Amino acid sequence: MSSLNGESVFNRLPHRSIRSVSAGFLVTSALLFGGCSPPGSESSTDVSVADSATTLSETLESKSSLDVQTEQLDSYFDALEQHQRWLGSVVLMVGGEVVYQRTLQAPDTTEAVQGEPQHPVYHIGSITKSFTSTLVMQLVEEGKISLQDTVDRWYPGIANAPKITIEYLLTHRNGLENFTDREDYFSYYTESMDKARRLALLESLSKEFEPGDQQKYSNTGYMLLGMIAEEVTGKPFSVMLQERIAAPLDMAFTFYPVDRGSESQGKIHSSLFPSYRWQGAWETAPYTDPSVPGGAGAMVSTPSEVASYFRSLMRGNVLGESSLKVLMPLEGKLGAGILEFPYYERKGYGHNGKIDEYASVAGYFPDGDVAFAVFSNGSRVSNNDINIALLAAAYGDPIKIPNFTLAPSVEQTAALAEEISGLYRSDYMPLEIALFVEEGQLFGQATGQSKFPLTASSASEFEFAPAGIVLEVTDKDHFTLHQGGGSTPFVRK
Repeated sequence: MSSLNGESVFNRLPHRSIRSVSAGFLVTSALLFGGCSPPGSESSTDVSVADSATTLSETLESKSSLDVQTEQLDSYFDALEQHQRWLGSVVLMVGGEVVYQRTLQAPDTTEAVQGEPQHPVYHIGSITKSFTSTLVMQLVEEGKISLQDTVDRWYPGIANAPKITIEYLLTHRNGLENFTDREDYFSYYTESMDKARRLALLESLSKEFEPGDQQKYSNTGYMLLGMIAEEVTGKPFSVMLQERIAAPLDMAFTFYPVDRGSESQGKIHSSLFPSYRWQGAWETAPYTDPSVPGGAGAMVSTPSEVASYFRSLMRGNVLGESSLKVLMPLEGKLGAGILEFPYYERKGYGHNGKIDEYASVAGYFPDGDVAFAVFSNGSRVSNNDINIALLAAAYGDPIKIPNFTLAPSVEQTAALAEEISGLYRSDYMPLEIALFVEEGQLFGQATGQSKFPLTASSASEFEFAPAGIVLEVTDKDHFTLHQGGGSTPFVRK
């Protein structure tokens, strides 16, 4: 949830597209790995869940079994491991069975985690929203709450509470300020937050638009949904999750890890992979206290359990068809805990997350009965390329094996990095970018944002692959920043 180099915290904006690699990062501060905010995500068009054209019968047209290219996947991950480009775990399932899984660990991974690589546990960030929306819809099915109930029933002190419905919270149309966008967020994200402090935070948020008028990705809404579910049931979120989803689906390593005192959760926490930043070597990143995001991004799980969950959810084994329809994304709009992932002509459904240096995506493609998950705890490549590789393996498409041996030598890189170090400005962007070397590693840093490592990809280019950033060096006083299909020239100040 703490941002890496200005990236969003457990998803300030959603990232959906799998087919195309998108930018997502600091200088544009708009996108995330794996895709961009969907068209109209901040439009003023009102949407009703009743307008959804997606039905289960349309969604679940599975085809015959697939011949998965596991040898190519081994070569792909061997290249990442050999060059220390990526840390994390992946799983690919066909017909509910695991056909491929792989875990790449940092050298200093704890002994407890190394002893259980078949159950790699990660923070899943905003994938938590999918579980929160499922819990809420279970309560709707049971008649304990209604989609038209308003927030003032539980929390009258929140701005616009009489106008904000459960439906608006689910569909990111509540109109409240996103608490992770406020500057003070980074002053408390590592601290424990009890209910009273969380409520005080929610009551301090301003309204950005009238409920229902627009759609804007909202961590605030899902924090609030988790709290409302606790009020309705009289049970902590952690207990609801275990009783209603984790236990029925045999998800033994899926938890809401706010209470570390219990024996089971203590075991999970000791097996949790830490997240890392690349600073010339892998270094552990700050850790967000799970009590801060709550229902918006607190959960931990394994790739196989989350992939299985989305398969079960989309096949109608968790919610009734009418409830699942409420969660499904409309054309060009955000769903309620479910995003649409296009892979060429195919459509999958799932969610993704970003918290600290954990980045996660998981989903289910009805065509071929394919489920997948990619959980990263440290990355120097585009995680979306890994999503594409897994799906290409499933559907028999070509897999492009990365070739990191084409990079210039260490000596060449060091000489160029020293030559271009300095402060740069652009006539086309309000931010300045500093380039500097620390302990032999070139970094970039935009005005008011965190530094990010740059790796030489050619004799005249440096990249930060997780965000799709490429710096093309013209000479010692000029470079062009390429990101998200755009190019911006910079000159030494």
